[in-house]
Amino acid sequence: MIKNTINLIEEQIRKEIKVNPSTGNGICSLAGVARLTGVNESSLRAGLEKPTKLTKFLATQGFSGLECVRFSQRGIPDVAVAAVPAIIEYYAFEAGINSTKQATLTYRAFARIGYSHLRIRAK
Repeated sequence: MIKNTINLIEEQIRKEIKVNPSTGNGICSLAGVARLTGVNESSLRAGLEKPTKLTKFLATQGFSGLECVRFSQRGIPDVAVAAVPAIIEYYAFEAGINSTKQATLTYRAFARIGYSHLRIRAK
């Protein structure tokens, strides 16, 4: 059952993350990140616009507060696509009562396929 679910989430990841043909890097909308984490898009946007546990977690991953605000306005650009797995990790393990099963399953799917594998196969 879990394997089938992970397979479905792998496909969802490929649908949500588009590849920039000139750089080969992934691009993900904020709505896409929300779907991958199982979090309401407006809640995710609000969590990126001001200092929160999420932005503090992203800071430990190398993303500034200004970058988080830009993510909330424009989505996750290809140069910062590493923020996508970091946001998924946050909602899988660090968000406390706001953690979601969807984020945990998506995190497991990323662990299984790997980020570089996703970049190669995404179309």
